[in-house]
Amino acid sequence: MEIFIEKIINPEKFKESILISKIVAGDEVYRKGVEIYKKQIKNGKKIKAIVVIKHPKKDLYAVLDGHHRFYALRETGIKKINCAVIKSPWEVVFNRTEHGLFQPSPAITKYIRAPYKKLTIFLNDFIKDSEGLIKKEVKFLS
Repeated sequence: MEIFIEKIINPEKFKESILISKIVAGDEVYRKGVEIYKKQIKNGKKIKAIVVIKHPKKDLYAVLDGHHRFYALRETGIKKINCAVIKSPWEVVFNRTEHGLFQPSPAITKYIRAPYKKLTIFLNDFIKDSEGLIKKEVKFLS
């Protein structure tokens, strides 16, 4: 998971040029922060690449880090922006867990984590052998 951390810390090392129209982001940003970046862009300052996560099935990305930069770049009319791409949501989940951000209570373990683990096993099996699973009766929440 070192690559995940490095993508967050040093996105320039992993940057790819992506059409801004293919990126979505939450809109709860501090307007003053966006304006500061817009001013820097207009003055020719290079803006650090943002970090995005790739949608597993669509040609679409969501901003993980760099919301203010994203909105500043979009509002200045730039069509392509530099992004460090996280290609798997599991990379994010693993990193958050590894750093202790998911410390569940016993109730969460029983009603969320255990069924989630069964679902994850099912999905991994499905990816490996979908035909075999279709023939079986699968009960991943019991």
